[in-house]
Amino acid sequence: LIYACAVLATGLAGGPDQLSLVLGWVFVLSRCGYLLCYWYDAATIRSLIWLVSMAAAFSMIGRAIWGS
Repeated sequence: LIYACAVLATGLAGGPDQLSLVLGWVFVLSRCGYLLCYWYDAATIRSLIWLVSMAAAFSMIGRAIWGS
């Protein structure tokens, strides 16, 4: 849901720029890594990867609100 809000905010702010696209891919890839860590029961790394994904999503929202 947070990522959907980030994508929507980026779209309403005039479309994605290069950094927003990179942040979007960071979110998607980190969530894939999160699933792998969940599968292999790596709790500490999983938490760090979750933090990276949330930072990427909120960075996208911040760029949409305050610009670059």
